[in-house]
Amino acid sequence: MFELWFSKMPVLNKKGFFPGPEESLDSFLFRVQQIEKRYPPHENHCDDGFFDHFNTLFQCVPAWMPWRFDSPGLAFFQGACATVELQGKDEFHIDVQVHPRYQKNAKKRKEILSHEGVHIVRMAFADGLFEELLAYQSSRYIWRRWLGGVFLHPRNVYCLFGLILLSVAGQLLDVLFSPWNLDWGGIQWFFALLPLGYFSFLLLRGGVLFWTLRLAAYRVMQLAPKWKEAPLAVLLRMCDKDIFAFAWKRKKSLENKIELWKDSQQFYYQFLYKCFFSKW
Repeated sequence: MFELWFSKMPVLNKKGFFPGPEESLDSFLFRVQQIEKRYPPHENHCDDGFFDHFNTLFQCVPAWMPWRFDSPGLAFFQGACATVELQGKDEFHIDVQVHPRYQKNAKKRKEILSHEGVHIVRMAFADGLFEELLAYQSSRYIWRRWLGGVFLHPRNVYCLFGLILLSVAGQLLDVLFSPWNLDWGGIQWFFALLPLGYFSFLLLRGGVLFWTLRLAAYRVMQLAPKWKEAPLAVLLRMCDKDIFAFAWKRKKSLENKIELWKDSQQFYYQFLYKCFFSKW
């Protein structure tokens, strides 16, 4: 059945359609059909430079991705937000909300649309570790490409700010009750160190994820020479488990793993094999 679809694979892949780990061929084709029917390509978006930038990095052009400039609902630290919802059983709702401050800035608009584009094309992936980091690889700033793995979810930001407020409250209580010489048992220092400890954890996790992604990209360049100039395109289409495997497993072990993909019953692995690790 997969071979019947094989002739369509290069075209759909180039449009930004590729399967998730748990997706069957039927469910994948159904998703593509529904999205293409509801979200036709927008010709008026072609002058944003977003398509060229995204294609250079990830070797696909999601011309069907809708976006709008609006600010209500965005947190103070968010420049944009991408959501994908399944309404009923057969209708996908895709929304990319971009803050109006980017509407007149072509460079920043291109960058932030590329960032949100990663979330949209990976809609079939439930993984949460590498997607945000992959999205930040579209940035022109090196520090953003590294720090992108620090805050993987808005709740990380909210948690950090909450701990900072808790720390400040602890210090204020210490000052207010100091005339009574109350012994807090050093608990105020515990509250003071909570934000630092949490942020240190986020930095450590971000560093591990960043170097894991770098190692995986290097291994892709070894095992898929024709994608040497665009290893991120391969990693974009991989789940967290496979990115970790490409980063930390031996080359021989990965070669055996890739060979098993050839006859795998999972559409996702057959897709990866035929697209990136075999000849068209």
